[in-house]
Amino acid sequence: LNEQTIEYAGARRPIVFLKDGKLQELKGTFRSIGEHELEHVDFVTHEIVLDKGDRFFLFSDGAQDQFGGPDRPRKFSKKRMQDLIQNKQYLNVTLDEHFEVIINSLNEWKGERELTDDITILAIEN
Repeated sequence: LNEQTIEYAGARRPIVFLKDGKLQELKGTFRSIGEHELEHVDFVTHEIVLDKGDRFFLFSDGAQDQFGGPDRPRKFSKKRMQDLIQNKQYLNVTLDEHFEVIINSLNEWKGERELTDDITILAIEN
């Protein structure tokens, strides 16, 4: 915190963030943590310099893989998630409000369908 930096190392999952209102993504290493045949894997660590107002979003693959209700037989998709994150109308709302829009959109998409997979979404603002 004193150096205003964040380090990120992901296993198959990116970190998506807004810096100056522009969407950026840093991909995680294309290996899973639980791959039993791995004796040692070097995960790439990214360092991000923090600026006031930067917003970071981490989400499990369950969010983008969630199928919609009867009239939505497709997945929610990574693109739909990114569009919600970078939508200009949400740049001037609080992080809590922005997060609520994402959750509500995902729940509306899901409708009455069962969860396809577990969903975890984390949002952080500097």
